[in-house]
Amino acid sequence: MGKGNRNKLDRAKAQIDSPEAYLAERRKLNKKNKKNRTGLGVTITCIVLVSVIVLTLLIGALNATGIFARMTNTIQTENFTVTESMMQFFYNEYILNWVNNGTNQMYVMYGMIDFASDLRTQKCTIAESGTWYDYFMAGTIENVTMYLEYAEGAKAAGLSLDDEDYAEINDTVKAMKKALKETGESISDRYGDSVSATDVKNCYELIYLASKFNEAKMEQLEEAIRKDDAGILAYPESHKTDFYSAEYIAYTITVRSDDLKYMGKDEKIEAAKAEAKANADTIAAAKDSADFFEQIKAYLESVKEEATTAPTEGATTTAATTAKEPKYEDYTKEIVYGESSDLEKWLFVETAGEGDAKVIEESSTEVSTNSDGTKKNVNVYKYTAYMVITPKSLNTDLTFNLGYFLTTDKTIADELRGAFLAGDTKTAKALAELGQDKNKELSKEGSELFVSAGSSKTAQSDAFKSSYPEFDAWLNSADRKPGDLSDVIEIKPTKDGAPTYYIVGYFEGLSDPVWRAQAIGAMVGEDMDEWYKGADGKGGQLALTPISKNDRSLKGIDVSKYFLNLAYNMMAGMGA
Repeated sequence: MGKGNRNKLDRAKAQIDSPEAYLAERRKLNKKNKKNRTGLGVTITCIVLVSVIVLTLLIGALNATGIFARMTNTIQTENFTVTESMMQFFYNEYILNWVNNGTNQMYVMYGMIDFASDLRTQKCTIAESGTWYDYFMAGTIENVTMYLEYAEGAKAAGLSLDDEDYAEINDTVKAMKKALKETGESISDRYGDSVSATDVKNCYELIYLASKFNEAKMEQLEEAIRKDDAGILAYPESHKTDFYSAEYIAYTITVRSDDLKYMGKDEKIEAAKAEAKANADTIAAAKDSADFFEQIKAYLESVKEEATTAPTEGATTTAATTAKEPKYEDYTKEIVYGESSDLEKWLFVETAGEGDAKVIEESSTEVSTNSDGTKKNVNVYKYTAYMVITPKSLNTDLTFNLGYFLTTDKTIADELRGAFLAGDTKTAKALAELGQDKNKELSKEGSELFVSAGSSKTAQSDAFKSSYPEFDAWLNSADRKPGDLSDVIEIKPTKDGAPTYYIVGYFEGLSDPVWRAQAIGAMVGEDMDEWYKGADGKGGQLALTPISKNDRSLKGIDVSKYFLNLAYNMMAGMGA
């Protein structure tokens, strides 16, 4: 019998012969073995914990570089993907654009939104429900979805980015990095820890491709619409509020029951009403709008004289007596199409003609407060004389086919104007492209000089006229003809500290009437919207190329370091 078997036999015999002694010995042995096992367990546990800590630190370090965010798809279509790090950029860029809108800055300055706290816990004050996180994320997803769907449209149409596009994107990212460096920031500071220059580049590539398709698609739609004259002519009739308007001159005479002269004297109120109506009829009886204005001035003068001769009685109406000289334009107004008021019905339903006049009577009751704080009802009677200057009509002013560039450097303006004259192509678009190319060059160099350029078929707005009056004078001069190139026109500053601009324009010729240009633009927009969403809002490109979202990844998107002290920085910038 071997030694091992003999030991087993001895232990079995001892257990039978002396069980208490055996159990005592066994407990002692077990205690020793347990101690040995505990020491080994601690060693193993320590090794595991150290490994976990090292792994956690490694994951944290890798996460900080954006590797995991770059590997995680947040939103995607069949052929295009937005990673979590790209979504981080889009989210913070959306908020940045929102904050930079002047009307929104008050929400930050007055603490209605706190970027230093979790946006998921802050109720959004400009939406019916949800948090600020929900509000910003919804807007971001809407934008990103559009980029992806337009990119899919580009792929289907065989469109892609070219070398010039890639070069421009690279220059833009370089300029961004340089500008941020000058403020002591990095791309990750501004847009999120996981965002790198590569992520920004990928975002811009998606945006550029989407923009390229959008431009091509809209040109295609406009080309088709321009062939449909009947459709263009019919469009304003189905969108009257957007297209029809009228201009008129008017003056209102008001009688109030709380006038001291009439209080408690109904017969005097009735007499005052009759007098007001007669004065309004006199004004409305004018032969034209110029005479209408003369009648207004005559009435104001009579009221002024009455107030002078009877100061204790007061005027028979509430017309103000003022030293200010009345102006024709003070009494002229433009009104867009409508059918609700008596004036709108007269102008747009009954289609009053040029020079037609009418007196419209209105009465209402107002609640006024007495000197002792008590309330009283006041009867108000208004008699308004109207005369039509321009009847219900479409805006038939012709739009300008115009190219221009604007810069803060006269040397650049002279250079670009000379390049245009030396070139073979003389079009509005060609001049605008010279300015756009110069702007790209300056951006690449990181120059602070400013160049803006564009070409359009448009009627210049009142804002344009007031901002660039010297250029507007050239554009609307009597001797300006198609094919004219302006000199370098100096635009003087309108306020202290504002720069001097230099603008050059090329007038290619007059184009569509304003109403027609507006109709075509609106029809293109509607057709583009139908392509995107479908006629019922449930089809189109969105249905053709479904979007898939990683909700778990989306929940991890957050604001960058830039926003944490935004309120303080904004107030400091204002001198607070």
